[in-house]
Amino acid sequence: MHLRSSCVAVLLSLTSVVALAPVDTAYAQTSTHPKKGAANKSEAAQIKAARAKFQEGVHAYDNKDYERARSAFLEAYRLHAHPAIFLNIAQSCLRTGRTLEAARYYRRFLHEDTPSLASTTTAQQGLNEAEESLGRLEIKGGAGLDTYVDGESVGTTPLPDPIDVAPGAHQVRIGTAEQQVVAVAGQATVVNVVPPSQQAAQGQAAPAATVTAKVDTNTPGRFHPPAHMLPVYIAGGVAVAGFATAIIAAVGHGKASDSATSATALINAHGGNGTTCSSTDAATVAKFGQACSALSTDNSQATTDGTVRDIGLIVGAVALVGGIVYYFVAPKSDSSTPAATPPTPTSGGLHLDVTPILGQTTQGLSLTGTF
Repeated sequence: MHLRSSCVAVLLSLTSVVALAPVDTAYAQTSTHPKKGAANKSEAAQIKAARAKFQEGVHAYDNKDYERARSAFLEAYRLHAHPAIFLNIAQSCLRTGRTLEAARYYRRFLHEDTPSLASTTTAQQGLNEAEESLGRLEIKGGAGLDTYVDGESVGTTPLPDPIDVAPGAHQVRIGTAEQQVVAVAGQATVVNVVPPSQQAAQGQAAPAATVTAKVDTNTPGRFHPPAHMLPVYIAGGVAVAGFATAIIAAVGHGKASDSATSATALINAHGGNGTTCSSTDAATVAKFGQACSALSTDNSQATTDGTVRDIGLIVGAVALVGGIVYYFVAPKSDSSTPAATPPTPTSGGLHLDVTPILGQTTQGLSLTGTF
């Protein structure tokens, strides 16, 4: 996901109005209670300072100074803790390469704020981009167990979301049980919790909780084949046929053009010129008629071959791009299931043949099939 900074700055500016204006307006009223009025003035001054820091962050972000923008947004949140600012912080973190920090702020924004559809989409796209280079720990099972990753508390089981971590080895403690797990970029590592009661039922003497971990290899990556490969094979076949047709037509176009050039040179060598073949004079027709007829045929063939060449190139390019796009955006198959293989002709299946056709009077593609 890539957003133009100016567009993001506008979004953040709107967020600042939503986040800060209502509180500011509420405290604009003068209280008759001395102590409460003093508190209101103090909080109003703090909100004003938060707004100033927020606008400083917007300006820095718009000028691609993402480090300063991040610092300003963090300060704005410290002065006025509104969850809407999490999106601003996350965007700045992502642009400064703090991928893990960005993912955590995106999640906090989606959980703690009540964003608009546009803001939700922006946050989800940013989270997806961050997760491409991060690993995820999914804690499965257990209830009421304090959970730590590398010594940092991440909550109490059950956890609502996966835990974003940097790729590599991590120490996970759930309750009193510890386990080292390895996170893989773009994939989920499942950490299963076996409660003490279940261990006792199995006759095992174990600590308060035992952790087992495995990498979820069924999580498809970006380059994993789609669930249905047939459209890719069809697009590839059409692309090959289109480019083959374009190559054959280009060769024909070159030959026809060379032949037309030779015919023109022959006419000029015998006293003709550019208007000779359009003349209706009987003597001219008798002298140059055969050469002019050959020239007309060559020019027509060159034009036809050039058209077929261009169409072949367009068809091949469209099929190639379409196949590539489909490969990456189509729903992925389960990696535990072998990828689909190209269909082979059988007596009971469908078999398609795409063949380029190029002749004196006919050009195009031939598509034949048997069932």
